[in-house]
Parts: sequence; structure tokens; C-alpha cells
Amino acid sequence: MSGWDVYRTPADTGDNALVIGEAFRAGFSPLFTGLSVVIAGALLGVAALLLMVAPRTQQPSPWAVSRGVATPVLLLALLAAVPPLVNLFSLTMTQPRPYLIQPPGRLIGGVLLACLGEILLILGATGSAGWKRRKASG
Repeated sequence: MSGWDVYRTPADTGDNALVIGEAFRAGFSPLFTGLSVVIAGALLGVAALLLMVAPRTQQPSPWAVSRGVATPVLLLALLAAVPPLVNLFSLTMTQPRPYLIQPPGRLIGGVLLACLGEILLILGATGSAGWKRRKASG
């Protein structure tokens, strides 16, 4: 089943279409559907756009943009990281052994891309003042 099939199944039964609370066994085994992952990706895109249009702070400063912009950007970035990380954790740690479902390469690649996006947003919001100082002095 794809993330969209997982979305359609609970939506058709009237359950929560964004996350399945117990996907593999009783207890902590949540699985976010395709819609949740798309929403998280959109949040990551909005955070990047906010960062791109925000005015820069005067350097030297520990922040590249004002804290009023950096704080929501960082919170959106952290929120966007939740669905792919939880899905990968649930698939690898909570399903019964032997594994019934192997995490596909697309999911692992998506998690790696999401982590890269998170790192880039954090670097963009906090700035790289140390790099600028080294470059200016060299």
C-alpha cells in the first residue's frame, strides 16, 4: 500500500485520515498517511519561503534574520520533520518480527532529504557568522 492508500482507507471508514494511531501493534506504532507527509512538505516549503523573504539582520549577529522570523521558521522545520521520522521509526521498530514491510528506498531517501532541508533551514535562520568572519579575515 502507498501512503495514499493508507490515507483513503481510514478516510473511507471515518477514522483519522492523517495518522493511524496503532498501525502495527497495540501501543506506540503511529503511521502518518500520505496527506500528512504532503502537509509536512508544504510546511517545510513555507518555512523556506519565509526565510528567503525575511530581511537580514545586521552582522555580526548570532541570527541571520530577526528572532521573530527565525523562531517560527525553526518551529515549522521541526514540525515538518515529525511525519517522515515517525513513519521510518514505526516501520523499523514497531512491526512484528520477521518484518512484514521493509522500508522502501524512497522513504529512506525522503527522510534524508527532509533532514537535509531541516539542516539548511536551521543554518539559514541562525546564519553562519563564524564562516563570514573566517572568510573576511582570510
